[in-house]
Amino acid sequence: MSLYNISFYNKVIELLPVDKRQAINVRWLQSLISPIQYLRDKYLGDYKTGSSYPQWIAGTYSKGAKVVFKNVVYESLIDGNTDQPPTANWMTYLPSFMGVDQRVLFNGQKLTLEYALNQRFLGTFRQPPLQSDIYITNNALGITYFRSGNTEAISSSVYADNSSELVINSYDIAIQYNFTIHIPAAIYSGYPSEINNFVNGLIPAGLTFNIVTY
Repeated sequence: MSLYNISFYNKVIELLPVDKRQAINVRWLQSLISPIQYLRDKYLGDYKTGSSYPQWIAGTYSKGAKVVFKNVVYESLIDGNTDQPPTANWMTYLPSFMGVDQRVLFNGQKLTLEYALNQRFLGTFRQPPLQSDIYITNNALGITYFRSGNTEAISSSVYADNSSELVINSYDIAIQYNFTIHIPAAIYSGYPSEINNFVNGLIPAGLTFNIVTY
């Protein structure tokens, strides 16, 4: 049993003297302790280990109902709630349905990033050589123009009668991406900005990428 897996409702019963464990006393004390149980379930439960609340679909939701919309968990603030989150009738319960225990392991390495993307945006991850729904290809960067930098390592070579790259008056240089993320169009259409923000938060600074749908 986890150290954090605590039921304060059960603790009420355990700590009451035996002769005071009537139903009316137990229910009254449990109602007083319910805000603490709510916070435990939120932060030491759903936030820490993740949640499995249903995806939002058009319908009517009661007060306290929790749903996932664009991977954010919302809690209904009213009964008879028919709004699509986010509105004033929904409270952001958690910024992600994934727990921090899982998210802290994500990084910008290719296989880990593929796993993270499929988990975050509800694709199917498959171990290589199988191909995941969202997968990454690394791009070979071709630098064919003359370069002059402040260190030898990033500069072209110059000799008495030639140079390692062609020297011309002007260049038409296209952006070169370090890697490409391939995403099913059905997934990308729901999360265009979220995907970019998610990847930028994991990859090392200076790397560039583009997204291709299929």
